[in-house]
Amino acid sequence: MGVRPPADRPERGHRRLWRALPAGLIDSGLASLATFLVGVFAATRLPVDVLGAYALFFSAFVVAGVVPARLVLLPVEVAVLDQPRSARPTVLRRSLALGAATSGASVGIVAIAMLAVPGVVEPQAVAALAVGAAAATVLSPLQDHVRRVLHLAGRSWRAAIVSLVQLAAVLAGLGVLSRTPLPLAAVPFGALAAANAVSLGAGLLLARPGAAPAFARALRWRELVRSGRWLLASGLMPDGAAFVAAALVAHLASVGALGAAEAARIVAQPLLVLSTGLAAVLSPRSMESAAAGDRRAARRYERVFCAIVVGAAVAYALAVGADSPWNLFGALFAAAYDVPGLVALAIAANLVHALSIPYQSELVAGRREVQMAGREAAGVGAHIAVAAAAPVLQAHAKPGAALAHSAVRWLGYRVERERLYRRDPQRAAASG
Repeated sequence: MGVRPPADRPERGHRRLWRALPAGLIDSGLASLATFLVGVFAATRLPVDVLGAYALFFSAFVVAGVVPARLVLLPVEVAVLDQPRSARPTVLRRSLALGAATSGASVGIVAIAMLAVPGVVEPQAVAALAVGAAAATVLSPLQDHVRRVLHLAGRSWRAAIVSLVQLAAVLAGLGVLSRTPLPLAAVPFGALAAANAVSLGAGLLLARPGAAPAFARALRWRELVRSGRWLLASGLMPDGAAFVAAALVAHLASVGALGAAEAARIVAQPLLVLSTGLAAVLSPRSMESAAAGDRRAARRYERVFCAIVVGAAVAYALAVGADSPWNLFGALFAAAYDVPGLVALAIAANLVHALSIPYQSELVAGRREVQMAGREAAGVGAHIAVAAAAPVLQAHAKPGAALAHSAVRWLGYRVERERLYRRDPQRAAASG
């Protein structure tokens, strides 16, 4: 497969991994806490019908962010695996220019959310959500890319600082914007967009990319898209399906049911925070292992990832999965707990989604983009089928659809991961 990770004695590699894990968790935790606080503001300050509209715009924001992330930026991150870790940040000048043009073009996806909002939501709130979501759509993928490159460069603590800046900026933005004459619907995405702008600048200062070297200047949009189009397809399908599912729930059930499902999604988000933080540190190592055909190393990282995520999911479900005297979220997110089992279902969906992350990292490095897209297509079918049952399932349809999709993806990626290492039987056997 062409790329070998830097030579390292196993014991030294283990020490470096365990030193980096806290930085990855802090980075992801702070970045996701910023998004979580935005969601908390929306869930506690917006009327339930406007919260349902926020859920549609948030889904559109996620879909739009996938376009630059998968089409251009992730292929860049795979390409820099050929370079020494210390040289990887030098790609940022070139990659951000390519990514900014692509993220700007993806803003059009936000307009689709405007058309999908039911007419019961007042137009002023819809317009405020649309403007903020468009601004966040441009900036968020670029900031995420800077942090991922810092992790690829072995500078995980600097990525954590970027997320700390983002969290501080979100807190400031929520406080300031909520005291202006702007409609409340403008506050969540407005604060998120402002925070991404500030933290993006901080990330560039910490990365110190300098002038683009020859390998960075050689990156061409057309060549990146050749690989990225399949990564985009596999990335767009789950998030696009989530957007369609949200629209189906809003129209086949009610916008209030979608608001309840959004509140449950926000409660379940800390599990995604954990899995994203682990992935920030472990995914680059999984990618390097898969690129070198080292099946034993890849499985070692997978076991660490899954053991932590499963343990945390069980503990978190026991703590907040149902309304109880010790669950502080019960009063804060009343809409989520008004529907029995909704939060527990959302946590289960996030767990199964997380379990496929190690496989995804290995398949990306193994250049199995086409196969990944095929597996995602099967997941989309399951996602939409469950969401279409919204008249019966009501609010449960949204997390139930996500769970069905994640289960199909996990099984499909597992099969493809085994095929990846069987492609070179001699190397796979030598690596265990």
